[in-house]
Amino acid sequence: TSVRVCLPLWLLLLLWRLQGLELKAVYVGFQSDGAGDDVATSLFKVGADLWQGVKKIGTEKSEGILPLGTTVTAVGEMTKVAGTASRSGSNWAAEYMLQRPMNGPFYITTQTMPELIQSLSRSSKRWWYVGLGFTCLGSFFVLKKVYKKLLQEHRMRQFKRDMQTHLERLEDEGGDPPGDTENLCITCMEKKYDAVFVNCGHMCCCYECARKMKKCPICRQESKVTRVYSA
Repeated sequence: TSVRVCLPLWLLLLLWRLQGLELKAVYVGFQSDGAGDDVATSLFKVGADLWQGVKKIGTEKSEGILPLGTTVTAVGEMTKVAGTASRSGSNWAAEYMLQRPMNGPFYITTQTMPELIQSLSRSSKRWWYVGLGFTCLGSFFVLKKVYKKLLQEHRMRQFKRDMQTHLERLEDEGGDPPGDTENLCITCMEKKYDAVFVNCGHMCCCYECARKMKKCPICRQESKVTRVYSA
């Protein structure tokens, strides 16, 4: 019984290299670039080299084979080549073809089947931990943003309650409350806010109070202060 591997040569060599197959080198050669090319092709290559800034001297070629008697484990799709059993006269002497399945993995390795399963299990666990780490990291940033948003809303409600308490106390003492309570500075509760914290965009303090602060009282973010003039 013979088995043929039905894969492009470049893909087969790539699989062997990725899966750790040790090939015995039987030929190593160097082919200079531009040998046998016509004038137009040579000029085109020179222009491409000048454009890329890299001069290609040539290509090193190597050929390798598996040593005789090497045991290889292959996982793929096995199909019987039509007509080979009838020519040989035996169903067991048929020729089979190993090819890459439409849906599923394809492996060619010198590992045994238990070793291959164990290595794939380690790889899957490693990727599972990587995925879990990215999930936790993404969840952390999302929760952090939600926490900041909730904290800002809590501080704003607290400022409004403090302002309402201040106005009620002012009325009890016989003072005149300001007319526009919506635009009062949340720090001194006397002047209208006329300053904006540049980095976060919050307007909640008068300029006299804001320039004494290094952080916005709502989001606690360090920011510069700019005065706003309204007509």
